[in-house]
Amino acid sequence: ILIFIKWSINWNSRMLSATCISPASDGWGSVDYEGEWRVCEGYSNGYYNAMCTPWGYTCQDGDDTATLCPLDYGGTGDGCQPPNLITTLISIALSPGNVDEPLSQGQPQVQNLLLAGAGLSVP
Repeated sequence: ILIFIKWSINWNSRMLSATCISPASDGWGSVDYEGEWRVCEGYSNGYYNAMCTPWGYTCQDGDDTATLCPLDYGGTGDGCQPPNLITTLISIALSPGNVDEPLSQGQPQVQNLLLAGAGLSVP
């Protein structure tokens, strides 16, 4: 299930949504981003060196992926960076309910249900 879900997600768009880009650059407005491009307030207010995320957040020094990502799924990348599937599969059994790089909202609860189902199916 995880493999099919991971393949169905447009990771180029998700990773781009957590990337700082200058609205004056050639990369601004790329078709790789599946959302609406919005110029951030920092750039609009006359600071033309300001960097923005495609969804309109003004980037600042020290921002991590979780801060830049608009999805808010939790974990270190907040849903904007693809997870390592081997680590995810191992973590399902070793630390249920704890997802470091979630694919979607509510993934910890789904993993707990799948683990409980697997445990109940063992005679």
